[in-house]
Amino acid sequence: KKMKVIDSDIEMIRNRFQENEAINGGAISFSYDKTNKVKFEECSFINHKATFYGGVYLSDEQSKFEFINCKFVNNSAFSG
Repeated sequence: KKMKVIDSDIEMIRNRFQENEAINGGAISFSYDKTNKVKFEECSFINHKATFYGGVYLSDEQSKFEFINCKFVNNSAFSG
């Protein structure tokens, strides 16, 4: 499942992301979008796998990420 947000801030509070797989960014991937700020608070990221980069997330340099009191368990990627 995908969620696409353009030219907006994103705030996720008390969400559980679990058992996702992707080539890059197992749970979340942002690239070359106009997202201003992405904030995760009290979220859980559990059992994600990425073939290459970012077991949990992958982002370009334009996005600003903030993780507050989040839990990361058993996430993996080949690199990164």
